[in-house]
Amino acid sequence: MAERTGQTMVVVMAHNMLGARYMEAGEFPLALSQLEQALVVAEQRQEPIHIAWQLGSLTRFLFLSGDWQRAHTTLARAMAIAQEVDPRYETWDAAGVAIWPGILTLAEGHDENGRRLLDQAMQRIEQLGTLFLFDAATCLLAEADLLTDCAETARLRVESYLRATQSIPPQTEALEALIRLAWAEGALGQMAQAEERVTMVLASAEPRIRVDALRIQALLAVMQERWEVAEAALDEALRLAPAMPYPYAEAKSLWVYGRLEAARGNQTAARKRFTAALASCDRLGEGLYRKRIKHDLVALKSSSGPAHS
Repeated sequence: MAERTGQTMVVVMAHNMLGARYMEAGEFPLALSQLEQALVVAEQRQEPIHIAWQLGSLTRFLFLSGDWQRAHTTLARAMAIAQEVDPRYETWDAAGVAIWPGILTLAEGHDENGRRLLDQAMQRIEQLGTLFLFDAATCLLAEADLLTDCAETARLRVESYLRATQSIPPQTEALEALIRLAWAEGALGQMAQAEERVTMVLASAEPRIRVDALRIQALLAVMQERWEVAEAALDEALRLAPAMPYPYAEAKSLWVYGRLEAARGNQTAARKRFTAALASCDRLGEGLYRKRIKHDLVALKSSSGPAHS
């Protein structure tokens, strides 16, 4: 109907929302098709800031689906448009695009520069009051904190985001944040609360979020030496992630599987999982988890195994 009546903005939004729905359902090829079509119609409409926003949405998908090279190319175009039409980032469209350079930089392992870029972008977003745009940055920053054993910092970060956005109901963004909060709580010894949180997420999460929740469920189980629970969760995660395909989640799950095997004394199996995780990181160009995986491999070689954090 929107196409017949020339309401192109409605067409763009419909394709974009369909892309988001397919992505959450784990149907990544269908999601890509919808997001690319949203961009085509946005370009026909010729409103630059909306084109920049669609390019930003596509960047997010490409990041999740593992095409980081194309994500960089897409983001560069989005940033060029945003800087031309809104150089001060006074619209939420431009501010939403500007969060992605920091996310990609941090995920690629450039911690200091990534945090600096994210801090600048998040300050702009806070000034606009569009705090819902914090979701991806908050989750990645919390993971970076947790990977460096700063669980309390991660907990405070996620709780602040949830309070600011009032995202306690099980919206997609809240579920992603709650998973990281559960990880932080587990690392701080608040195991019952962490497990309850993960169970709640698993009860309502669609496939993409479910993969991430299963990984954190496994991490919590490893902390408690509940090997069978961890193994079952990881086996399911590693069945779901490649089918989407969701390679970043797959790499993270392989890392947790390595920690499981190391914790129960299977050094050969642990080395195999860690090595596979590193190979996945290589394919992505990932650097954040790579540091922790290499650390755990060194610990494995010294026969001490990774710490249960």
